[in-house]
Amino acid sequence: MAATQLGAACPTGIVQPDQSLTQQVVQDWLNEFERIQLMLRTSGRLREIHGD
Repeated sequence: MAATQLGAACPTGIVQPDQSLTQQVVQDWLNEFERIQLMLRTSGRLREIHGD
């Protein structure tokens, strides 16, 4: 979004300029889902409850 609003003259370095906004948002969501899945999967309490 920043690259779209500020233009090419003010790159933030946060996102790659060749990706569309939709692709960036989808990738952000996937990263969050993977992070939470890993956190839940390695939770000692949940592993104990489910005998994992």
